[in-house]
Amino acid sequence: MLKVKLTALAHSFNPARRAVRPERLIKLTDDELAMLLRRWDWRPYVVQAVEAEATRRDRVDEKARRKAARLERRKAKERRLRSDYQDYIEASYLAAEAETRGQVLNAAGWAAGVDPKSLFSGQWSRARKYASEELLNFWAEHGRITYSEFKRQSREQRPEEPEREKVPA
Repeated sequence: MLKVKLTALAHSFNPARRAVRPERLIKLTDDELAMLLRRWDWRPYVVQAVEAEATRRDRVDEKARRKAARLERRKAKERRLRSDYQDYIEASYLAAEAETRGQVLNAAGWAAGVDPKSLFSGQWSRARKYASEELLNFWAEHGRITYSEFKRQSREQRPEEPEREKVPA
């Protein structure tokens, strides 16, 4: 019995067994893991420990790859939504310009040098401040959608067909 305990104790101090402790294997590169296998002549417990570490690394890599793919899909969807919203803004601006016969800005807007297209997105307070009476009437009839509203509506329905909300005058 004592001999078995001493043998087990001796094995625990074996340099090869110390080398394959998980906390040490985590710190090694892939090349260093391969060198460890060669150094200890492919001993079964070294092979088992290195394979376990390689499996752990593969799981971590696969998880990171999936996360990166999800992030890329989200970014692509966001780019598509932004592009669709810009198309909506352009179409809305052209329709408003045609209906108001170019009277999109009020006197304060002209004096401040406001870009008329910038009124079609962003804060309502700024849009009301610089929009002409004709443009406010256009929005009351046809609606004005901010990007956050457009994004919300795209979850509820197809982004190509946003439902326009009526603007309070």
